[in-house]
Formats: sequence, C-alpha cells, structure tokens
Amino acid sequence: MVRRGEDLLTLAAKTGISKSKLSRTVYRSEGSLTVRDLSIICQALGINVLDVITPTP
Repeated sequence: MVRRGEDLLTLAAKTGISKSKLSRTVYRSEGSLTVRDLSIICQALGINVLDVITPTP
C-alpha cells in the first residue's frame, strides 16, 4: 500500500472492504483474508495476486 501511495481510507473506498478489517488483517495480521478479498485488494493496488502469494526464492 505504501509503495502505491495508498492509505487505509482510500483502499477501503476502492475495495468496499471496511477500514477496520483492512487494518486488522493487513497491518496487524489478526484474522485472515478470503481469496476474494485478497484479489480485490490486489486489483485496487494494480498488482497481480500471484506476486503476493508466490514464495520468493
């Protein structure tokens, strides 16, 4: 998010995912995201979901 210049409010508006859920799951690693939510977030940030979930060597 930081690299893309996004904050929680902007990302929440773009994705329809609440600011509190984004804060809990993205910043504090509390709980989990559904694949659907992860896909929506990646789409809003303009990144490929596979880049997020593929382990780096």
